[in-house]
Amino acid sequence: MTTSFTDMFPELIEESRRLYDVFAIISSVIVFAGLCVASVNGTFGDLSRAVRGLVTAALVVILIGIFPQLTDLLQEMTHAFVIGIDADPSESHQQFARFIAGPETSKDVGFWDVLWADNGGIGKAILYAVVLLFGKFAFAVMWLATLIQNLIMLLGVAVAPIFLAMNSLEATRAIAGRYFLTLTSVVFWPFGWAIAGVVTRGILKMAAGNGIYSASEGNPIANGTEVLFLIVIVSLWMFICTIAAPFAITRLLVSGSQIGSSLLQSVGMGLSQGGSYAIGAGVTTSLAGGGMAATGVAAAAAGVGGLISGATGNSGVLLPALIGTAAVIASSKDPEQEADELAEKIRKIP
Repeated sequence: MTTSFTDMFPELIEESRRLYDVFAIISSVIVFAGLCVASVNGTFGDLSRAVRGLVTAALVVILIGIFPQLTDLLQEMTHAFVIGIDADPSESHQQFARFIAGPETSKDVGFWDVLWADNGGIGKAILYAVVLLFGKFAFAVMWLATLIQNLIMLLGVAVAPIFLAMNSLEATRAIAGRYFLTLTSVVFWPFGWAIAGVVTRGILKMAAGNGIYSASEGNPIANGTEVLFLIVIVSLWMFICTIAAPFAITRLLVSGSQIGSSLLQSVGMGLSQGGSYAIGAGVTTSLAGGGMAATGVAAAAAGVGGLISGATGNSGVLLPALIGTAAVIASSKDPEQEADELAEKIRKIP
């Protein structure tokens, strides 16, 4: 497990290890049953099935002994892979800045470097700040998803001995296969972030590169619009894909879904649901008597809720309904206050 998770939940990790030991003892009964079946097969002349059963039981015993360490190693490798290919969304602003200021600049490039670079300016510096903001949001989502991943893996590994032992019996082998396929998809969540990070870096390079300027040379309005559009796209892509990537990897391994289409579909659903929920919440709050501030807050909250719901592939209306209801309650006036205001208005009529 990652160091931060170990530091945050040491007791939970210790209890899960104890649970693993208990299930390892229980799994020995299933392995013994598998050996009995193999012996019966050998007695009746089916030597191939008998040998296969003996080899499977031996492998199961070995895997039960090393499975927690193996999964820890796989998780560390997948997270190291994301860092190794520079796919961390919190560093996207640095990539954008280096594309503008040039690789010969200092290691840490910031707002002022972008502002005074030959390929920079105030507009690019503002766009740098936008990428920085969305990158931090995406990193926060990734950090939370990593905690969830560690929790899922912790509980999944704790009961794994039972499913490892199920490989000893032909009747339960398919169940064990599905279980470990799903568990493996959770281990490989960071690969989804890595794939999304490659696309992010490509769009950032396109936005900062000379190709955009030469394509619209002499037309600064079109030039700025193109770069702004690309930055908006990459910011939304970065945020939504950080949420959607784990689900895309799970669909890839469990059902064979194509990850590129899954990510694009998640982005489309996130944007469409975020926009529709924002409009719905804003209209609802306005009709309920909310002011501009309340309407804006409700629209923004519902929009974020819809974006997250769409990114995870959920088209339900429960989340936006709760947000809309809360907005109506928050923006509604007290009936007695409304009555007093109405009476005051009547008194002022000449």
